Amino acid sequence: MATVRFENVVKRYPNGFEAVTDLDLDVDDGELLVVVGPSGCGKSTTLRMLAGLEDISEGKIWIGDRCVNGVEARKRNIAMVFQSYALYPHLTVAGNLAYPLKVAGMDKTEREQRVRDVAATLRLTELLDRKPRMLSGGQRQRVAMGRAMVRQPEVFLMDEPLSNLDAKLRVQMRAEVSELQRKLKATMFYVTHDQVEAMTMGDRVAVMNLGVLQQVASPTELYNKPANVFVAGFIGSPPMNRIDATIRRSDDQVLAASGTADITALSPDLASIADLAGHGQFVLGVRPEHVTLTSSGEGLPARVRLVEHLGSEQILHVEVDDMQLFQPEGNEDVDDDGSTHRLIINVRDDTVVVNTGDTLHLTVEGRHLHVFDGTTGERVSP
Repeated sequence: MATVRFENVVKRYPNGFEAVTDLDLDVDDGELLVVVGPSGCGKSTTLRMLAGLEDISEGKIWIGDRCVNGVEARKRNIAMVFQSYALYPHLTVAGNLAYPLKVAGMDKTEREQRVRDVAATLRLTELLDRKPRMLSGGQRQRVAMGRAMVRQPEVFLMDEPLSNLDAKLRVQMRAEVSELQRKLKATMFYVTHDQVEAMTMGDRVAVMNLGVLQQVASPTELYNKPANVFVAGFIGSPPMNRIDATIRRSDDQVLAASGTADITALSPDLASIADLAGHGQFVLGVRPEHVTLTSSGEGLPARVRLVEHLGSEQILHVEVDDMQLFQPEGNEDVDDDGSTHRLIINVRDDTVVVNTGDTLHLTVEGRHLHVFDGTTGERVSP
């Protein structure tokens, strides 16, 4: 296997649109790196540049110690697995697995042995004589992966390979791909729009938005210390609540406001937050599972607008009068249906009974508050 390195890589189209901007990113030998972000963030373009399917406008891409700028895709010793299985319907599983080796001119005996080895690894041995139409979605995806594996590439490129599977099978295949990658000690560059997929599979996760790399870190670090407001809102399900706020000191008291709402009662630890944030506008972030429901009269009052029962947990949508949540750039004109001042709360205590219309009181411990600069969106808290 090999390392991968992007050095100041830019992808700019003839019309001037910049799909990827000044990308610096390293993938370690044997690492499963997941690149995640919303549609149009540049993740698939990045993968296609690595594969040699897109020319780069500036910078360098390295596979191992070789700069592959200008190297044809077929000479990069990479293998791709796509969202569509792209299997040959007229060939059996064995024929599909063997096809890239046959094209490469490999001896028949060696080719058949390679196919048997890969089939055994992927639990496809009993299916070698079947054609794709006789396989389930998960089996077809394993065949597509096997066709990449038989080539023994330096790097595996995975372009949303599980998107066509149903929810239950996707969970199963996530585990299978992760286990296979560790067994092979393969270098894998995995692109997805699904942040749950990214967090459960990646050794590290790279988050992109609007062509710019936002943060690269382990799943745990991404969750606990998002680098900016975008990462905070993108990583986590349900997403982090982000509250536009100001904090000021008055007569030895610390006061917090959001919109025209006084939210001082939200946290008993605002003094330390004030020291951290200083003066001016900033964004308070709190994950839904870190909001505590308190007895009446303590904490910030809020009305329950919706309760989602998920068995082991309840997702509450609560409204605080006149409070203003952070609105991503470009969303300023969205009609206000109440979502701009609703918080999401994840209740995992099955003894708590909450109904639509109830009034709750909310608090958050200071250690669970994230603070972001209101102008730059960058993380302020350590």
